[in-house]
Amino acid sequence: MRYEGIRMCDGKNHLEAGNGHGSFILILRYAFHHGNGDTPWESVVFASQDSVAYNRCLKFSWPRFSFPRHADWWKIKQKEIFEVKIFMTGGTGFVGNALAEALVEKGFSVTILTRHASAQKKGHEGTFVVEGDPRKRGKWQELLLDQDVVINLAGASIFQRWNDRQKQIIRESRVLTTQQIVKILSLNPEKKIDLINASAVGYYGYHGDEIIDEGVPSGTDFLASVCREWEAVALNAKTPGSRVVLCRFGVVLGRQGGALQKLLPLFQWGLGARLGTGKQWFSWIHERDLVRIIIYLLENRDREGPVNCTSPEPVRNEDLTRCLGKALKRPIVMPPVPGFVLRIALGGFSMTLLKGQRVIPKALKDDGFFFKYPELAGALQDIVSG
Repeated sequence: MRYEGIRMCDGKNHLEAGNGHGSFILILRYAFHHGNGDTPWESVVFASQDSVAYNRCLKFSWPRFSFPRHADWWKIKQKEIFEVKIFMTGGTGFVGNALAEALVEKGFSVTILTRHASAQKKGHEGTFVVEGDPRKRGKWQELLLDQDVVINLAGASIFQRWNDRQKQIIRESRVLTTQQIVKILSLNPEKKIDLINASAVGYYGYHGDEIIDEGVPSGTDFLASVCREWEAVALNAKTPGSRVVLCRFGVVLGRQGGALQKLLPLFQWGLGARLGTGKQWFSWIHERDLVRIIIYLLENRDREGPVNCTSPEPVRNEDLTRCLGKALKRPIVMPPVPGFVLRIALGGFSMTLLKGQRVIPKALKDDGFFFKYPELAGALQDIVSG
């Protein structure tokens, strides 16, 4: 169900509209009426980029089109609507919840896999919740073959102290889940199901002030090794006619989860401070821009492989500290948090906070993607006032 544009033609007159891979797919059956009778039945497929606008087309008002001059030749006889089917893991988490809501609003049919369906709150209208452990084989895998796209966001949070057990959970929650998805997709290549797989800018390791794009090789630390293995497993889902997109997330900023959920209370109480020297780079993305990026990658089938999902304007930790204090109208009076304190408190995770990466979204910029929140100050102001 992936088509580009529309073309209606009776041999003399035709109607064409732009191309795109969109939310609603309308199949219209029509006949041309001439003085000498009807031509045989025809079918035309249209892939809409704007499900809201084209939903109005169902009433045949057609606000986005101009019919040929002899519009009475066209008689719509039958209308069918097919929704693009999305299967999501991690759909109940911080990013997944926002993405599921946006997908439903755009007209996609969304199935969410969760380990605790009975405890899950009622999903967004248009979503279907199925229970299963994504790390293990199960009946949930049977549903994959009825999908158009799988979006894999599963993965335990890294924002906590790392010990050996926690590192195992971080790795297995990503790699084992992806293995179970890929196993089904690779055994059924005729289905041509796309995989949009989460990853992280931790893939690159630590590079100081070096500007990092998608062409930089992987690092050697723990997070880099996890991301490298995670992506290698995902790429096994690539078959002729399907694609794999590797979304390397920066730190996602939003009020409902992620880093800011832990930082906001500290800054609101006047306890905010820069970490270590404050010179380390911080590659980030507004939650809403991330959702828009994933939907863009879903609809733009020309893009595959690694994609940095970060703002085009990474900042240093001292800039993050100043901007967050300003957004909350709280002065920064606390002294910097020494690196050794973070290492004692957070273990290996402290290095992610004390080093960081200077990542830019080259692939998205090359595509002309528009960021609503390219600068940190505006992004934080939107989040704290929301």
